[in-house]
Amino acid sequence: MKYLVPIILILLGNYLGRKIDQLLGGYFLKGILDKVFIYFICLIWGTLISFGVREFIIYYNLNIIISIICYGAGFYIANIFYQDNRADFIYGDHFTETVNWVTIIAYVITSIIFYFVLK
Repeated sequence: MKYLVPIILILLGNYLGRKIDQLLGGYFLKGILDKVFIYFICLIWGTLISFGVREFIIYYNLNIIISIICYGAGFYIANIFYQDNRADFIYGDHFTETVNWVTIIAYVITSIIFYFVLK
């Protein structure tokens, strides 16, 4: 019963995080931003998600299993979701893959840093 609220919040966070990802992906598809600015937004997005996951785990004092699930949910949310492949046409080849790798790498690196620094 202790972990019911965190699990519900993780599922709700997945849903809301994915909706924000869709909005970011749709905003990027308008083609009005420079690539460097988009990569900067992705770095901030990955860092923000990793910080939120870490604070969530600390606040609820979760065990290792729920913490792994929480980090996995953060990894899922960190991917920018595109509804179609127009981004590759607008920004060039493999743009969607590059954006996803930027957010994933930012998420993983900052998660490791936050784990060791924020004790």
